[in-house]
Amino acid sequence: MNKVFNFADNEDLLSKLTDAITKAVGVDTKFYLECNPDETHNTIRLLRGDKINSNLRSMVASDSVELKAIRRGSWEGRILIDRVNKTIITICTKKTFDAIVKKANRDWPHYVMTMAHITNSDIEPQMQNLFGTSEPRFSDEKYQKDYDDIMGGEVGPNDGYTYLVVLYEAKDCVVTHITCNLLAKDASIAEEYNLDKFLKPDFIELTSEVEEKPSTNPDVRSLVKVKATTQDIFDRTTSPSVIITTKKEEKEGRA
Repeated sequence: MNKVFNFADNEDLLSKLTDAITKAVGVDTKFYLECNPDETHNTIRLLRGDKINSNLRSMVASDSVELKAIRRGSWEGRILIDRVNKTIITICTKKTFDAIVKKANRDWPHYVMTMAHITNSDIEPQMQNLFGTSEPRFSDEKYQKDYDDIMGGEVGPNDGYTYLVVLYEAKDCVVTHITCNLLAKDASIAEEYNLDKFLKPDFIELTSEVEEKPSTNPDVRSLVKVKATTQDIFDRTTSPSVIITTKKEEKEGRA
C-alpha cells in the first residue's frame, strides 16, 4: 500500500530549506570566490554541500528539526529529521541523484537507496527500474544493516517516518530549479513537489551599487546612493540588509 503524503503540510520547513540552499549556492559561494582568487576552484564541487550543511544548522535546525551527521568513508554529510511531521530529508543536486540511481556496479547501496528501501518500503515503484527488474538490487539484510549504521537507532524502520529528497539544479551561483521528492522503495521518484515558488531574487545583484541617474533635483542625485557591504553579503540571513549612505559621509569616513 502506498503512503499518502501531503507536501503542503511541510511548506514552512521546505521554504527554509530552499533559503538555505539558495544562500549556499549564491551568497556563500560568491563570497568564497571573492576571498579566494585562486587560479582554479576545484573545491567548488564540494563547497556547496559544506555551505548547505552549515546553513541547515543556522537556518533550519530547531527543537523539532534535528540535524544528524552521516559518514561514508571520508565523506561527511547531514540528514534532517523532522520529529513533528515525521520526515527524514536529504539534499543533493539533480545530477548527483541521477548518477546514484543509474550506477550499476555497486558493492554496497548508496545511502539514498538504503533510506528509500527501508523508510519508504510500502511505496511501490511506478515502473521497472533502469535494470529491467522490480527486484531490489541488494538483500534486505544488507539494506537493514546499512540503515542501522546510518541512523544509529535515532529513527527505527517501523516508526512511521517518510523519506524525502530535495533535488536542485544550479548555474553560475544561481539555483535554477528545486524540488522535493517522495521516493519509492527502489529510490525512483514516486511524487515530485516543485519548490521554485520559494526561490528569491539574488540579493547581491539587488543590493549592488546602483547607477546614478540624472534627476531634476541635483541634491538628491549627488548626495544619495545605495550599496551592499561585505558584511551584508556574508551575513547569515536570507536577505542581506541594505544601507543608505551619503557621499559626504563616505568622504568623511575615508578621511
